[in-house]
Amino acid sequence: MLEKVSGLPKVCASENSLRLLTSTDEFAAIADDWKRLEKLQSDPVFFQSHAWSAHIADVCAKDGPNGYKPLVAILECSGAIRAIWPLSLQRSFGLVEVNNIDAPFGQFAGLLTESEVDAMELVGGALATLQTNRSAHMARFERVLIGSHLHRALKAAGARTQTGVQAPFIDLKAVGSYENLKATRKKKSMKNLRNAVNRLNRRGDLRQSTIRDPNRLDELVARTLANRERWLAETGATSPAFRVAGHDKVLIGCSGPLRAQRIGFEMTLDDQSIAQQWGYIFNDTYYAYMSGVGEDATQFSPGRVHLAKTIQSVIEEGIGRIEMLTPASPYKLTWADEVHELVDMTVDLSALGRTKRLMWDHGIRPMAKSAFYRLPASVRKRVVD
Repeated sequence: MLEKVSGLPKVCASENSLRLLTSTDEFAAIADDWKRLEKLQSDPVFFQSHAWSAHIADVCAKDGPNGYKPLVAILECSGAIRAIWPLSLQRSFGLVEVNNIDAPFGQFAGLLTESEVDAMELVGGALATLQTNRSAHMARFERVLIGSHLHRALKAAGARTQTGVQAPFIDLKAVGSYENLKATRKKKSMKNLRNAVNRLNRRGDLRQSTIRDPNRLDELVARTLANRERWLAETGATSPAFRVAGHDKVLIGCSGPLRAQRIGFEMTLDDQSIAQQWGYIFNDTYYAYMSGVGEDATQFSPGRVHLAKTIQSVIEEGIGRIEMLTPASPYKLTWADEVHELVDMTVDLSALGRTKRLMWDHGIRPMAKSAFYRLPASVRKRVVD
């Protein structure tokens, strides 16, 4: 069966079995094994965690994009779960695609596994099963970490790689303190930061707060979403997640363990919110999911100052790592020397899927996107509207 996808040899024991789960009730039944595998991973796997995946699947199955259907592939050996791959089925141009379970809300594609051998078995077997059952026309995985178990398994399965992006991160345990981190930064950057802080201090009472209360976090998330939507409208930009009608239901008011994993940071000037950032804490890592700037604060350019204060707050919280996520913007790289290299990977599961990939993914889409972003912002805004 594996040869149909890639010629990948069967590398695991004969007693291994593959299951494809499509019900969130089934996800709950394997929660303990899922969480056990989370602790074994060296790659950043928040976006494959049980709390995040179960929440995304539950919301998107009801209000999600493009005929969303959750799908979790698991590999078992003598009844013990050895690998989990959270996926979804979604429609694109009338064709069914296999995506990450959290597309388009996630940041890193990945899987949970006890070994690379298990990852190879799970990825090859799942893709072959979906192809044989004609469950999907193609598979698309965005932001796969180069060198990860998923990256190597997809390459073995014959996946094609497209140019990707970078995601900066900071190992705070190696840094030790905020002052130590500043000492490693470029002097000019730190001077510019001091000048920006001084300009804001001259305008009023500048304060930074850390928010953990769930209800206050809901309010902070809502403010950030509103500011991000306004920015997209003003710049004539677009975002796949914000094109999903129910995207606010994914990010506001989540329940259970995921609700407790959120943390937010807000900067105020004379008690007026001028910058926000929030994200999730998982495995001693802060995932900086989204930031925003207040509508009346853009003239102050507070984003760089708020990032610095947020990094300081995270260090003071005793968190060991910051995943700054994509894109690798210059203001992030002021603080981060290391980046994850991410690529998009696709697998054709049918002739129709191959045709779409060649005509749209490698042809029309990149040309249209390039032409769109060469337009003036005022024109882009009318197109988006």
